[in-house]
Amino acid sequence: IRMQASKGLISVTNNIQRNAIVDNSTGKGLANLAERYRLLSGDNVQIQDDGVTFSVAFKTLKNEYRHY
Repeated sequence: IRMQASKGLISVTNNIQRNAIVDNSTGKGLANLAERYRLLSGDNVQIQDDGVTFSVAFKTLKNEYRHY
């Protein structure tokens, strides 16, 4: 896993390692994260999957202590 902060973005990248056995999962985790981030920031999470690596990037929030 590689985590990087640069130019106001935080990104997390990982090599894709497909599981031979699929765990019971709702498959909603990434969608939930993206929706919560969109509600807080008004921006979208950037998701990339090139078949070799998978990455998620998002802008850092400037007013993280602000109450909505």
